[in-house]
Amino acid sequence: MRLKKQNGFTMMELVIVTVMIGLIAAMAVPDFIKSMQKLRWHGTGTDVLISLRPARSYANSQFDG
Repeated sequence: MRLKKQNGFTMMELVIVTVMIGLIAAMAVPDFIKSMQKLRWHGTGTDVLISLRPARSYANSQFDG
């Protein structure tokens, strides 16, 4: 009796891969959130600096002497 070669994946293989992807994603999410918070703070600081540049230029032009 010859066994017929089957293509595809078994249900167990699909479940194992899905669980592994879920675990990796669960470990990556906290680092991703920290990175996004850092970028948000960095962006806020940059926005403040950009907003203050015209005031600095104005102050320098008024008190240059």
